[in-house]
Amino acid sequence: MSRIQRLPLAIANQIAAGEVIERPASVVKELVENALDAGASRVRIRAREGGRWLEVTDDGSGMDPEDAVLAFERFATSKLRTSEDLWTLRTMGFRGEALPSIASVSRLTCTTRARGSQDGIEVRIEGGHEPVVHPAGCPEGTRIEVADLFFNTPARRKFLRADSTELSQIGEVVTGLALAHPGVRFSLTLEQREVFDTAGCRNLRDVIRVLWGTEWADRMLEVDTETSTGRVHGLLAPPEWLRRDRHRQFWVLNGRNIRHPSLARGLEEALAVHVPQGRHSQFVLHLEVDPERVDVNVHPTKREVRLADGQSVYWLVKEAITRSLLLDRGVEPTPGMGATTGTHERPQGGQAPWPASGTGGRGMPRQDIDPERSAAALDLFRPAPAGERVDAARPYQPMLGGSPVLARAVHRPDDFPWDGLRIVGQLDRTFILLEHPDGLYMLDQHNAHERYLYEQMKPAEVKSQELLMPRVMQLRPETSEALRDHATRLNDLGYRIEPMDETTWAIRAVPAILSLEQAEATVHELLGDAAEARFVSPANREDRWRITIACHAATRAGDVLDPEQMKKVVGYWRACQQPFTCPHGRPTGFLIPRNELKRRVLR
Repeated sequence: MSRIQRLPLAIANQIAAGEVIERPASVVKELVENALDAGASRVRIRAREGGRWLEVTDDGSGMDPEDAVLAFERFATSKLRTSEDLWTLRTMGFRGEALPSIASVSRLTCTTRARGSQDGIEVRIEGGHEPVVHPAGCPEGTRIEVADLFFNTPARRKFLRADSTELSQIGEVVTGLALAHPGVRFSLTLEQREVFDTAGCRNLRDVIRVLWGTEWADRMLEVDTETSTGRVHGLLAPPEWLRRDRHRQFWVLNGRNIRHPSLARGLEEALAVHVPQGRHSQFVLHLEVDPERVDVNVHPTKREVRLADGQSVYWLVKEAITRSLLLDRGVEPTPGMGATTGTHERPQGGQAPWPASGTGGRGMPRQDIDPERSAAALDLFRPAPAGERVDAARPYQPMLGGSPVLARAVHRPDDFPWDGLRIVGQLDRTFILLEHPDGLYMLDQHNAHERYLYEQMKPAEVKSQELLMPRVMQLRPETSEALRDHATRLNDLGYRIEPMDETTWAIRAVPAILSLEQAEATVHELLGDAAEARFVSPANREDRWRITIACHAATRAGDVLDPEQMKKVVGYWRACQQPFTCPHGRPTGFLIPRNELKRRVLR
């Protein structure tokens, strides 16, 4: 008997499902993309039970009885005829794997009627078995119900996340599709609650108004640039509207939500001089290029694509973002204007988007180096002799010339000479300078204050401040779900937030240590963390939330402090149980020893 055998069709479909159907949100994506390819102008999505029950209804072209059955056979598709069609694709799907894969791991019912036809048909398939077909009365279009998803693949079902997490993923997918196709009406209902309905929207800004709120829609900047490579158009949040996470970043290539490193790199380079490190802008950017220059057949879910000329796309995105930012500041951009200095021409001939050997970083000319001056500079910052260096693991040892130096090692806060400190002043609106018995101690005002506030953020001791007028905020569907799940924990941290509708909430009380603006920004960051499910345990999440609140409330680098304010920060720092690191693990300060100071002036 041969050891190699053909797999039964049901098993082959389940294997394909493992590649295409990762979670309920994957099912929604595939079904909605089919609806869009069918020319639908209205798509309704409903989900419950954490996405294990789904329904997608559209008013597209529908299917006749023969096509309705054939659509559930593997590799059956209406979107390809020859291999050359792969290089001119203008449809969302084409593999012919999605429907049979979904049907193989669920109890699926498809009810459809072709446009202009009098008769509809219902197709039922359970776990990939033979379809059961009946005539059915139904409107034109297609309705697909997916029940008991992964009922016959317990291993896959076991790895599903909490219901709220899976539903938030569905919300994210539908949000992306609605932003990619603003001319289509999308409605999303999760667990019997209507999350949004883009009825009446005709353009991207109106869709954002429904999904993210009026303030976002009104403030976002227009982006629209076209070159021989293609066209980039859409909306970009102004640089002052920054977030720590990468939510609300949507790339749409020829109508398809995608990821690509050239796009991300072009955006980040254009924003480099406007956005601080660790902060991210929000945007919805549509990229239109010749389909012959795009290979979408590199990933089963078509989320990743390959571009024939990623360098040109990089420059197109970079130039589009730069033009938008300059126009917002009243500067008329010139063709080919670079993103960092406003004067560099775009390289010709597809050169790589990196500095040439004759330039420094960010396109700045590299200066000739004087060997003698270089040697003198290196000697000036040479590390202290080895005998003066100690263990680099000490929390507040400085780094001078690449090596830590300290006059004497200090192991515990009790050993630190607190009484010998004297405030000298403030440096760079960031450091409080302290005279130390062994030299000069530089205390980071933000890190020190943040450590103190973090240690005060014990749930039983958090003080809350009631607001005279509630602060209303609009949330994304998945963020709104996260807020419902974590409202109790937020209450423990001093917040009181109540729903007004499915995506609108009122902040009625905030932690007393936060201003109202800080409190709202902190809520968005906390819920962004929760929606991404970054934390392994509730305890870990709550500790991260305490850190975030303390960070937002603490004195900032850049704040000018008078002598009394500096005295308060030093007092807070001195009262900490662990004064030498902030909650993120960064040092709160470091010592420059007296002998090091003398050595710098050759004493």
